[in-house]
Formats: sequence, structure tokens, C-alpha cells
Amino acid sequence: MAELKAGMDEYFDIVKMDEVIMANPYLEGISLDKEHDREMFAKRYIDSIFALANTLLLKAFGGDEELVVKFKSKLIEGVVARAEEFDNDYMFATIVAVKK
Repeated sequence: MAELKAGMDEYFDIVKMDEVIMANPYLEGISLDKEHDREMFAKRYIDSIFALANTLLLKAFGGDEELVVKFKSKLIEGVVARAEEFDNDYMFATIVAVKK
């Protein structure tokens, strides 16, 4: 959250900023001991990110959909390899800010 606040400080006065870290809901019904489950978790998790950020990522990659797909595949591979690290990283944040 500190990085987010630092990035916003130049443009906004932060009135309120709260966060809650909770168990990752995409791990529900998943056993990280099974490769298939690890892959299913990683896909669910990355799909949720892309549901929110796909347009932004597409712009960042210059509109190249193939690059976005490759990037997504690499992210899924990375999450599969390190799935244990994502068990409590699901964050909800409330930010109230006023433009400077």
C-alpha cells in the first residue's frame, strides 16, 4: 500500500486508505499438492486480474494481442511454480482521495 500511496501523492490528497488482506478465494477447493489443481488455481487467479486489466495491458503492449497472451501465459507459469506464496495475498482496498 505504501507504493500505491507514494504514486498517488503527487496528484491526490489521500483522505482515507484502508486495506484488508485475506485468504485467496481462488484457492477454495484446491490442493496445491496436485499439479492439475495448481494449474487451475493459477489460471483462475490470472484470469481475474486480466478481467480487470486486459484493456490497460493491451494498451501497454501497443495493441499486440499476441504479446498479451504470451505475457498471460508466463504469469500463469509463474503462479503455478510459486502457488504457495499466493494463499494470503488477496487484498481489498478502500481509497478516498481528492485531486490536488
